[in-house]
Amino acid sequence: MLDSEFHLNAFKFRERDILTSAAKRLKRHIDSGMDSFDAFNVCQQHLVQVGFAYIERIILEQFVLQSRSHERYGLQNGT
Repeated sequence: MLDSEFHLNAFKFRERDILTSAAKRLKRHIDSGMDSFDAFNVCQQHLVQVGFAYIERIILEQFVLQSRSHERYGLQNGT
């Protein structure tokens, strides 16, 4: 559980999975004849989740980047 690469890959997978399912859902609604605006409104909560997954991945990437730079300079354990 301390492997940052594992967590980064998990967050990337989660983001890609939510994005793919949202895109499929939008396409299904539009292909069935729904107006694109209405399809967007129907899928809005799903698309918000895509945004959350993206932001959470970016935050994790920045956290890992900062923690690695602190390790490089010997700033572990508050020293």
